[in-house]
Amino acid sequence: MTAEEQLDTLSLSYSLLRRHDMVFVLSKSRLSFFRPFCAEPVVIKTYPKAEKGILFFREYEIFSPSGERIAIATTEWALMEFSTRKILRPGALPKPIPVDPSPLENFSTTRRFSLPPLTTLTTLTVEEKHLDKNNHVNNAVYGDFVTACLGDENIKGIEIHYLAEAVLGDTLRLDVGDEYVRGTLSNHKICFEARLLKGFGQ
Repeated sequence: MTAEEQLDTLSLSYSLLRRHDMVFVLSKSRLSFFRPFCAEPVVIKTYPKAEKGILFFREYEIFSPSGERIAIATTEWALMEFSTRKILRPGALPKPIPVDPSPLENFSTTRRFSLPPLTTLTTLTVEEKHLDKNNHVNNAVYGDFVTACLGDENIKGIEIHYLAEAVLGDTLRLDVGDEYVRGTLSNHKICFEARLLKGFGQ
């Protein structure tokens, strides 16, 4: 939401992108907490970084109202042609996104997870409540899927790789192992993989 609000200020609103038959989709996200927090007001700062290949990079800092830095995040995005679901080059944007130097150092997503042996925990069917305005599962909902599998207590970090779209009516098989969750579609495509880290004070 913060990224979308900033794009609005740059005259790259969602409605404008849709008129150009394009939308941004999230490829990877990683969030790390410095202390536990829940249901409290926050201040979010976001920093668009230079593109690499087909990917757009954006980082975040999350603060308490008093200025305490609570969490940091990094994300990777791709530009998708809405009608065909094909990935577009960054140059297809109507105008470039200015780069804003980020204070984060050496904080990036994992290139690829090395998952341990996994066991099927459950299956679920994608419902309308799971969808965003791009008509696929909202990226934030995957975090709900992960915590439903591994619990939501004492979380200090989460990383999710979004590998294939899940849309209304799709069935997802959720496999778990240690701190990992993988979601697989009924056509055997891997939809997402995630790692959830716990253990403040350990």
